[in-house]
Amino acid sequence: MKRRSWNDAVSVLLLLALTSIGALLLPGTRDARGASGARDYFTDTILVDQDGRSHRFYSDLIAGHVVIMNVIFTGCRSSCPIIMGRLVELQDLLGPDRGKVSILSISVDPLLDTPQMLHAYAESLQAKPGWYFLTGAKDAVDTVLRRIGNRSSTPEDHSDVIVVGNDATGAWIKLTAVASTDDIAQAVAEVTRKATN
Repeated sequence: MKRRSWNDAVSVLLLLALTSIGALLLPGTRDARGASGARDYFTDTILVDQDGRSHRFYSDLIAGHVVIMNVIFTGCRSSCPIIMGRLVELQDLLGPDRGKVSILSISVDPLLDTPQMLHAYAESLQAKPGWYFLTGAKDAVDTVLRRIGNRSSTPEDHSDVIVVGNDATGAWIKLTAVASTDDIAQAVAEVTRKATN
């Protein structure tokens, strides 16, 4: 059986992402007020980062940015360490372009993952500026997690999806936990390229 090229895989994942996220995120989609459909989809739910700062999810963290979003919890011993290791590698791989990409790691266990716990976790990974470890009130976190595809009822069953997007263009790609660091970097390049076409 012939292996699919990366571009074919991206096309399939992009189609799945658009199906999951919805047509609201197509490039140039605006409502009657001229507001981005992504704002309505992702919402301005308030989350708190590892330094205790509050952020409106769409307006402060996504609007106009290239973002990578994933689901975590600090007690995870299965997929989280692997995915987080790849994101650490990605920050190094991006080098001087690192500041153009935000990483949003959202805890699926907000009751235990306080800002202080997330701060220690971020330090253990030597996370660089632009990487936000997010928590908040359980209902707020659940609202945001549902928007990126997490429907689990327990932290251990959380989604391993990685969402890469460019709000400026509406280009979004979903990757699974099997995505390598290079796959994630290529997805970032793909959504960024759409801004220059």
